Amino acid sequence: MSIFRYSLITCILLATGGVEGQGAPFITGTIKLSATTEIAKVNPHIKVALNNNEPWNIEKAKQQDFFAPADSYHFGVTDSTVWVRFRVINEGAQSKKMFLELENPIINNMQVFDLSANGNKITKTGSNIAYNSRQYRYKNHTVLLELMPDKEHEIFVAISSQNPMNLQLTLKSPEIITKQQNQTNLMSGFYFGAIFLVATLAILMFLLQKQVSYLYYLGLLTFLHITLIPYIFGINHAYILPNTNNMGTYITSLAQVGTMIFFIMFTHRLFQDAGLKLPPYIREIAITIGGFYCIKILFLGPSTLHLFVLPLAEISLIVTTLVASIKGVRQKSITALLFLLSWVGILSAALAWVATIFGSVSVKFAGIASLLACLFQAVVLLAAMGQNVMELQEDKVAASKYISKIRALLDNINQGIITFDESLCIDAEFSAFLASFYKTAPTAIPGKDVMQFVFPNSNLSANDYNQAYQSLGFLAGEKAISWQMNHSKLPSAVTIFVEGREKHIALLWSPMVNDQGIIERLMLSIKDITEKRLLEAQSRTQIAENKRFLTIISELIIQKKSHVYEYLTDASLRIKTAIDAVDSNAEQEKVLIELHTIKGGARLLGTKSLSNLAHSLEETAKQQKDRGPREKEAIRMLLLRLEKEIIAYSDVFTTALCKNQSRPKDDNTEILQGIISPCLDEVWKTLEETRFRLSALKCHDGVNSWNPEIIPDIRNMLMHGINNSIDHGYLNANGHGVGAVDIKLELEAYLEGENIILRLKDNGKGIDLEKVRNLAQNKGIYFGNSDEILIDALFVPGISTTEGVTATSGRGIGLSAVREIAKKSGGSVRLEKGVPQGAELVIILPAEAVLADRDLADAAKEQLIAG
Repeated sequence: MSIFRYSLITCILLATGGVEGQGAPFITGTIKLSATTEIAKVNPHIKVALNNNEPWNIEKAKQQDFFAPADSYHFGVTDSTVWVRFRVINEGAQSKKMFLELENPIINNMQVFDLSANGNKITKTGSNIAYNSRQYRYKNHTVLLELMPDKEHEIFVAISSQNPMNLQLTLKSPEIITKQQNQTNLMSGFYFGAIFLVATLAILMFLLQKQVSYLYYLGLLTFLHITLIPYIFGINHAYILPNTNNMGTYITSLAQVGTMIFFIMFTHRLFQDAGLKLPPYIREIAITIGGFYCIKILFLGPSTLHLFVLPLAEISLIVTTLVASIKGVRQKSITALLFLLSWVGILSAALAWVATIFGSVSVKFAGIASLLACLFQAVVLLAAMGQNVMELQEDKVAASKYISKIRALLDNINQGIITFDESLCIDAEFSAFLASFYKTAPTAIPGKDVMQFVFPNSNLSANDYNQAYQSLGFLAGEKAISWQMNHSKLPSAVTIFVEGREKHIALLWSPMVNDQGIIERLMLSIKDITEKRLLEAQSRTQIAENKRFLTIISELIIQKKSHVYEYLTDASLRIKTAIDAVDSNAEQEKVLIELHTIKGGARLLGTKSLSNLAHSLEETAKQQKDRGPREKEAIRMLLLRLEKEIIAYSDVFTTALCKNQSRPKDDNTEILQGIISPCLDEVWKTLEETRFRLSALKCHDGVNSWNPEIIPDIRNMLMHGINNSIDHGYLNANGHGVGAVDIKLELEAYLEGENIILRLKDNGKGIDLEKVRNLAQNKGIYFGNSDEILIDALFVPGISTTEGVTATSGRGIGLSAVREIAKKSGGSVRLEKGVPQGAELVIILPAEAVLADRDLADAAKEQLIAG
């Protein structure tokens, strides 16, 4: 807090124009002033002497050896007195008045001696001089020099301070110092106006929310600026003790302790309210340190101790709170984030001031930077409090709207709402849903025992029923903490029977607590989840089937068809051989050989389910090698299970990946199945949690020689086409029904003349011409009476028959993207209605662009010419 005090003082006093402080070199000679000179730097012309022992008077000082300092601005922190000597001459024809200004408000005393004037001593000023004793009451310490024409004046200045000795001396005309004083007043007024606004908001928030953290914040703000005000305005001296010396040092030192204590109190409560933690006993430690320091100040007086000892405690507290705020930010705490942001301004101001102590930056720059940083802090805190006020207002508006909607909610909500007190009798206010759900008259519900009404013929045990009954009777009228201890005894889901029909209900119990934290009533929400439970059971079955199908097809599609065919054929024969071996009581080794071969082939093929099952069966067969008939029967059942799994793989391979080929063949070049395999990954992810399944994917490749350069374009076109088929033909058309739906896709590629034709067919809902017609009319597309032109409107960007937007459809860009890609290769695209249902996407591409074998492209051209 001490470095922040210096930072704020510097920024307010020096932001409007200070002396540069970058270690100026010493310049020999006298300061020469013309009649028009309004400002002159003194420091480059000074010589200094340090009074380390007994105090000097002017006569003693004149006898000392003065030397040119290494740094003519900065003299560190010392209890010594720095004597400064310089010469100035008025070269004008008339006498000239110039103020000697020291732009450091925190020095204790400054005495000025003009050896050319009568009496030598001009005046004494400084922070320890009573306000009414100062001759000139500017914010910076100033002394008026009377400079005679054509006369050299030798000036001695004695400066003492227990704070950083940044001695920046400047000669300024009365007009300049008055102008700068007005600018400083404007800047300080703006700053303290912002602080006053923040304090006013803090008071308002305390009155509205009754949070003691706002009082701690006001204490922090007050003591921090009590530290500043005596130096800036002299208010202690002018209005409290105007004729008392040294009071500024006492008051600001004590205020510094108050700032530290209120800072930790405010931060502790702020973090506590936000659910964040500071180390234990941190408040007690801060108060103890502050108490001992206050005793030291009151009985022993101020000293440089406050520059070295107290900052260590302050820095420790600051680091602790910053670490806690960083942890809070990681927990997504807005309070911690705003607290951390406020320190950006404070630390910037502190660093700027510390930099001036070492001469790294100019005082003017540090003042401007510090002022902006402090204003940033005020704005951040103001925004934080404004956010609190806004949230409070929003809560009140929301509460008002909520009350007005309660009646409509009870009449229209599709679940039961009941309230009751300790008598467990249902209140007169309840939702209309209850009468229809429990098949009873609305007039018969009020006054009924809540347990008897809600749980007729339920599956609750007698113990659970009695436990819930006793808990409800106990909770009403108790403190809210009793709810935390007993609400787990209340049922959350129950099966009941109403007029012989089984129903499933979900129950949500809630306490209604008054301002004193006492549970006045209890509320029960009843939701009918009967249909949900049935759908969940069906969904679990369908999801299991989908996962199994997807697992098989994902393992097989990445393999060459010939390899898959050969393995499945061989595995089918081997499993039958193994079963026959068990039935004929053949040697157990024969069974193990067959199983081992099946397992090895499955591993090579990457079929994990087959591999794991074969491995498990092989281990079991080894363990039961010499067992009796019962063990052999167990082996036979396991073999039948493995056979069933092989058949499942074969069925998926035949129906989904082959087009009734008796023996698929592979080429060394890319084939259509390989081109579309990445497209299917997203299809499987989309269908995994739905009631749809891809039951057939027939893919016929009549090209077999694809140009590698065009494969990415073909894959992209087919990706859009497949997504459109799935979304528009199935998911968006029948997504909310019940029962499994099979999806069948057919993809065909063949050579026709000098073109390659790709056809993607589905058996989905097809094209809704009426919806397309409306969309085309809204877009201003003329289509006449032609369905072909009408369907072609779907290729216009922005037209989509999907109501909502999903990850793969609804934006009206899929088909237009297909057409654009085809045009790039010199091709075309059209969409046709399927027969008898579904839709068909037709992509026509030049053969010479698609075929990798140029001879095939030339042959296509010759065939067309010959025809």
